Amino acid sequence: MILCDTNVFIHAFNGNKTTIAQMKVIGLEEIALSAITLMELYQGMGNKTELAQIKKNYVSTILFMLTVTFQKWRLS
Repeated sequence: MILCDTNVFIHAFNGNKTTIAQMKVIGLEEIALSAITLMELYQGMGNKTELAQIKKNYVSTILFMLTVTFQKWRLS
């Protein structure tokens, strides 16, 4: 499991092809984010339109990663 910091997700959300490719190599099921990172991402949204776009495009992926992170934490 790889715990990614806020900047990794920001690079991916901004379309950084290198970051996105590396995340795909790692695999979503192996990428984790903390509740603090999630809060930082929400706080960093510039306006309601940007927040709505991120929620629409990425919320299922983020929720999946949080679920996997929690399950792995519980098993360890």
